[in-house]
Amino acid sequence: MDKKDFIQLAHEVFKPLGYKRRNSNWSSETSELIRAFNLQKSMYGNLYYLNYGFIIKGLELRGLYDHVGGGFCYKDNEKRNHYMHKLLDCENDIPDEKRRKELRQVLEDLEKQISEVRTVDDVRQFIADFNMSFQVPVYVCEYLGIERKRIIRKITIKSSWKWLVKHFCELFFIM
Repeated sequence: MDKKDFIQLAHEVFKPLGYKRRNSNWSSETSELIRAFNLQKSMYGNLYYLNYGFIIKGLELRGLYDHVGGGFCYKDNEKRNHYMHKLLDCENDIPDEKRRKELRQVLEDLEKQISEVRTVDDVRQFIADFNMSFQVPVYVCEYLGIERKRIIRKITIKSSWKWLVKHFCELFFIM
């Protein structure tokens, strides 16, 4: 499956639902938001990423593509996320027909997740549900009236040593 096939599949899913396409981007609007979906091809192989974003009408973008956005994932379903990433890696041995069928379901799931966000209040809830305020620009958090959380990783000598050994071994193919 190449990018052209993937774009065609996404178009088959999104067009009947009222999304407008421009290159490998699809969007739909509500009275308060623009909801967007993007198909991104990796520069390093035949691998794809599914991105989404929300633009709040009336709020300046300040050079950003969207106010809230990221890579699509299934909430609280690590196994499904792992399988989705396998589907998006077109260099593995999943047969094209199976990949196409499963990717259609992933795209439908993405659309369902995005389409549930219709208002600014829904964006606030989306941010809370996915615990992603640390990814949202400060000025957007201020506009939404939410606290921007920071991720702080506790670093210990033991954890740093484990990280160093793991990555050293990967780098030199020891493991």
